[in-house]
Amino acid sequence: MLFQRIKVKEKIFFFKLKMHHTLGVSGLKNVVLLEPEHISIGRGSSIGEGCIFKCFSTYLQNKYHARISIGKKTILMGNDTLLSAGNLSIGNNCLIAKDVFISNENHGHDLAGNVCFVDQPLLVADVLIGDNCWIGEKAIILPGVRLGDNCIVGAGAVVTKSFPDGCIIAGNPAIIIKKWNGNQWTKAQHSKK
Repeated sequence: MLFQRIKVKEKIFFFKLKMHHTLGVSGLKNVVLLEPEHISIGRGSSIGEGCIFKCFSTYLQNKYHARISIGKKTILMGNDTLLSAGNLSIGNNCLIAKDVFISNENHGHDLAGNVCFVDQPLLVADVLIGDNCWIGEKAIILPGVRLGDNCIVGAGAVVTKSFPDGCIIAGNPAIIIKKWNGNQWTKAQHSKK
């Protein structure tokens, strides 16, 4: 097992150097990349210290077609975690604050078979984040979420569903707080229960 870990570290180190020198990607200090061959980072992007990118294809016997794709000039501030067993895509010119968690996978939770959660098949739903989005500190984006272009996610928000272009969302679960009408931000109307 130790030999495999050393091999993985060597592969990760090589991949970091290749990205840093050939793609114009800055940062990548103390970054963990599991299955780096399934991770693409666009030119001019910056990956902060302590980020973790994990794809689960080979690890799960190629059962999933995992990939992580980050667009051009996108900034991840640091300590961000991206987990993928499907397609996890972040657009161009995005700003991802510190300690953000984004995942497109979850363990199955069928109790009928008396199988522990770790041994249940993964539930996978792609996560797609549009261009020019700003994700606030400690936000959580869960499987199946699609964020349109120009969205802002408030700090600490838990995003469980999709949202269209040009909106500010916040809360747990996240809801639309404001929408861009083409000239200015307007408050969203919420029905009271």
